[in-house]
Amino acid sequence: MEPTQVRLTVPDSLDVTRVMGPADSLLRRIEAATDAAVSVRGNAVTVIGSAEEANALVQVFSALIREVEAGGTPTEADVDLLLSQAVAGDTPQAAPFDDILVTHRGRPIRPKTAGQAFYIDAIRTHTVTFALGPAGTGKTYLAVAAAVAYAKKHDLDASQTVVVLLPDSGRSYLEKIFNDDWMIDNGFADVVAATVTTCLFLHFFPKILAQRAARKREEREEQPKVAP
Repeated sequence: MEPTQVRLTVPDSLDVTRVMGPADSLLRRIEAATDAAVSVRGNAVTVIGSAEEANALVQVFSALIREVEAGGTPTEADVDLLLSQAVAGDTPQAAPFDDILVTHRGRPIRPKTAGQAFYIDAIRTHTVTFALGPAGTGKTYLAVAAAVAYAKKHDLDASQTVVVLLPDSGRSYLEKIFNDDWMIDNGFADVVAATVTTCLFLHFFPKILAQRAARKREEREEQPKVAP
């Protein structure tokens, strides 16, 4: 079957580098996710591949153009979202969900999928929210962002607390949630708050692990032994 060639033109009023990303980072991310050939010359974008791939990528580039026209700055996360939407057969639409929080560096944190948007809506409308799912799906990251956003919106004082429970040993979060630098760099905490949080964690974490190990030993000792 002959490949399909589709050409798209970026409006002259737009800076092509904003559509393609710094050093063509967004273009490279798109190329890595498809077997189609993509070339950019001036403000002309040419896509060569199967009809399905070519049409999907044109929709992705069109969505990026619309976002730039609206004054936005597309990110690699936006590209990932657009690509996933195109693969699912949906019309790609950049940043379809409201921002949860804007960090002190001006970076917006927002849901990337409909499931994440439903999760955030549940957090906003319920006193207690439980989230179950595989690792790496944004449960903890979005929960912390929502907690910080709530605290900022309601101007909580020192006597009020928003609780985010991580129902495991905490090992998965040592490099992030319990890391002062990561919390500060991502706009989740100031120097003092992050330091206090980490100090409390380092104080209680070893005790929690010791208690868990002791319980397991007791459980093993209580199990009936079968005589040979």
